[in-house]
Amino acid sequence: MDQEALTPDRVTGLRGPLVRRVRWLAVRGLAAVATGIVVLGIGGRLVMLGSRLLHAGAIGRVTENGDKIGEFTVEGTFVLIVTGGVLGGAVAAVVWVIVWQWIPRHPVVVGLGAVALGGFNLIDADNRDFVILRDAFPGLAPDLALLVGLVFVFGASLVWVDRWLDARLPEGTGTVSIIVYSLIVVVGVPFLIPTIASFVSTEFCFCDNPPVATGFFIVITAIATAWWWVLNLRGSRTPPRTLTMVGTASVALAVIAGTIHLIGEIASIL
Repeated sequence: MDQEALTPDRVTGLRGPLVRRVRWLAVRGLAAVATGIVVLGIGGRLVMLGSRLLHAGAIGRVTENGDKIGEFTVEGTFVLIVTGGVLGGAVAAVVWVIVWQWIPRHPVVVGLGAVALGGFNLIDADNRDFVILRDAFPGLAPDLALLVGLVFVFGASLVWVDRWLDARLPEGTGTVSIIVYSLIVVVGVPFLIPTIASFVSTEFCFCDNPPVATGFFIVITAIATAWWWVLNLRGSRTPPRTLTMVGTASVALAVIAGTIHLIGEIASIL
């Protein structure tokens, strides 16, 4: 589908700008969570299996989360799907909503952007799991490649899932669909502050070295996005040129800062 057709202003049959925006938010959130369940949840389990095969000597050792390496349980898989899939997808949905307006929505571009902006959640040089794996099998390049690949596939897949859902979900002309979309947005709102805080706070990112510079530019992007929404609700059909420049530049700088941070973490691990 043409990218222009995905903008909220081109969605037809809705009752007004506010309803269009609510549906738009709901679709972005559903796409991120659905992609998270499949890629981050189920895919994350496959990545763990790959690490197990690479590091047979680490089987039985306890990870930072208290799990045993190489121990496959239904409960562990369920927890991974919920935390890595549902919650990870919800966090990604916040970032997706913030940057959506200002980026080329191409699978490769979004995949690379996902690595730059979200890789720090999986690749943390202070995570003791990397120490355990290094002791069992010196050389963690394959593991890091698997983790980077996982995040890339998530971003690339998100583009396709987003388009697929946007083309098929009800447009929101009925009362039931409006209520459902509104509930989805209400459920997603509480993730806003923790997601932004995860870039700057050790408590929210569960790491010792959060990408603060990335978080700064994400906040600027969020302000530009909120400003555009206000203008859109007041009748504007396209963002002003200056606002577009600010939004685009802040996303680009966030990606650059995130890439630098991730390279530093990978270098420390290797």
